[in-house]
Amino acid sequence: MTAEIGAALRTLLYDCEQLLRALEMVSDQRGQMTGARLRDSVVRPLQPGAGATGHGATGHGSIGPEPHRTLPADDLSHQETGFTADLDDALWNLARTATILLTAQPDEPWLAEATAALQDLAISAADDPAAGTRLAELQALQAELAQRIQVAANGPYLVTNARGMYDWLGKPLPVRPQMALCRCGASAMKPLCDGSHARSGFSGSKDPHRVPDRRDSYTGQQVTILDNRGTCQHAGFCTDRLATVFHQAEEPFVTPSGGRMDEIIRAVRDCPSGALSYAIDGSRGPRVSTMHCAAAATRRTSRSAAACTTTWASMTRYLILSTSPPSSNGPAACPHSCG
Repeated sequence: MTAEIGAALRTLLYDCEQLLRALEMVSDQRGQMTGARLRDSVVRPLQPGAGATGHGATGHGSIGPEPHRTLPADDLSHQETGFTADLDDALWNLARTATILLTAQPDEPWLAEATAALQDLAISAADDPAAGTRLAELQALQAELAQRIQVAANGPYLVTNARGMYDWLGKPLPVRPQMALCRCGASAMKPLCDGSHARSGFSGSKDPHRVPDRRDSYTGQQVTILDNRGTCQHAGFCTDRLATVFHQAEEPFVTPSGGRMDEIIRAVRDCPSGALSYAIDGSRGPRVSTMHCAAAATRRTSRSAAACTTTWASMTRYLILSTSPPSSNGPAACPHSCG
């Protein structure tokens, strides 16, 4: 990290902290909610990251526009009913600055997490025409970043430059150029991360007693079904929807001759964990990028969970696309687990 990038990051952190102090002094509900998001998803990840490069804001960096200096606390606390426009401007300038810095430091998860929250806050704060303009400008600012999904250590999925995002029913979800998606299962604003993983002490480490990763093959006349018990989340989609092929608490677990090939492929593609996949004439089935929240299944057990040691009670699955939206039949799950 260069000295000028470090200085710009410290300035960004300083400005975010100043805005947070201002918001903590107002009683407006929106201001309080924004302050909580700023504290948990922006200042928290920035402090150890940007703070590690030095102590305090030492001046502006020279990367793109100078970081915006947010309003002093008195400017907001004395105008509780009229600070909306100033708050929107402050969030927008912070989001632009963070995005510019992310293009210079794309491999820092803490910066990506903070940028994701600032982008969402800035776009959500605007009305429809302005929100579209802001989205387009942020997309242009980070257009050169590669499309990818990172898994932050003990933190969220970090999604860069996704073209679309859909829930497990195929319903489109709002997309930002940089997103942080819940992995701990505790976020109050799923699919977006709200910093709950830091409060709950979420660990992304694999349970040492889990079923080991091992792909078993079940060969039929038309299709071979591949199964990895080490990543299964026990959502039960396969056994509930195609019990003639997938057998709960029975061996063998899979009998490919028990169903039509199209039924089997659909069941495999609906697997939220990626434990199931299929092969036809030795070739694996097509893939799209999917992710699942750590609160993945009502029947999930820590012994076979891929990335969590806690059993949660709800299911969330996100489909991330880099090209086209899902078909009218809903999104297809990926045979590969991104978790």
